[in-house]
Amino acid sequence: MDLLVFSPGEFKEYILRQMETHTAFYVSTGGDDRWSGRLPAPEANQNDGPFATLTRARQVVRELKAQGDLPGPVDVLLRGGKYFLDQPVVLGSEDSGTPSCPVSYRAYPGEVPIDFSKIGIRPKKTT
Repeated sequence: MDLLVFSPGEFKEYILRQMETHTAFYVSTGGDDRWSGRLPAPEANQNDGPFATLTRARQVVRELKAQGDLPGPVDVLLRGGKYFLDQPVVLGSEDSGTPSCPVSYRAYPGEVPIDFSKIGIRPKKTT
């Protein structure tokens, strides 16, 4: 890992550039997979807001990666609520980023998404 050294003015410019290239997608139980996923909550007029499913968010990140190099870090943030999955959401190497442009899937700050799967995930028994 390289050590970055900045003057105060350079650091501010670096942070602003990072913010411009950072991409965030949101998933919410009140979302809609036809929306952009770029807003953490639905607009009052219900024209845009978060995605409804992690599967849709994963698909959009894959499409973004297929267009070429990621412009910067990508976060997929799951809002709090109860999510019901009919099948597992599998993340593979095609869903990862790079050291300079990581892709992360995590809970929205201060919220807890809960998975109530319909797929019957059970702990593996040991003998």
